[in-house]
Amino acid sequence: MCGRYWIAPEEENLEYIELLRVLQKSDTDIKIPSGLIVPTLPAPAITQQGIVFMQFGLRKEFLPRVLINARAETITEKPMFKKLFHQGQRCLLPASAFYEPSPDKKGRMYKRSDRGMMFMAGLYEKVGGLPQFVIITRDADEVVSPSHHRMPLLLGNAELRKIWLSNEVLAASLLQLDVRSDLLEMPAK
Repeated sequence: MCGRYWIAPEEENLEYIELLRVLQKSDTDIKIPSGLIVPTLPAPAITQQGIVFMQFGLRKEFLPRVLINARAETITEKPMFKKLFHQGQRCLLPASAFYEPSPDKKGRMYKRSDRGMMFMAGLYEKVGGLPQFVIITRDADEVVSPSHHRMPLLLGNAELRKIWLSNEVLAASLLQLDVRSDLLEMPAK
């Protein structure tokens, strides 16, 4: 399950670079993370209000470990996620690549074929310090499925990302949409 992803801000993605500038203007002491993002680390996330830092993973006292993923098929039904979804606590997680485990134990990294930024759908909860997020996963497409049965829900264009953040009814329909990704598989780092 999507438990690691990469952010490489040096890539030439003007939209992402502009988002980072906005984040740095709001807090000049912020250190923008780049490289490997794993559970419990802070990472930039986009909400309807703008870009903010959040912590990867939801901590719940009744769970033995940090929750990092939520299944697209059930988030509008499961009490923990249903509330977040309907309250508009949906976010986008910019990434250069994501990692999935594989049967050969080596794992695989996936990037967009044009090497641009991808945006993973997520849900977040406002808690004590930083808000905490989970990545929404769906059934794997034909590129990822040879290695793993799940992958992040990727929202490939600005219109889909806007819908995810701002329109609950249409966002629910995106959960069932069979969005084809244009991914390249690479050996994991």
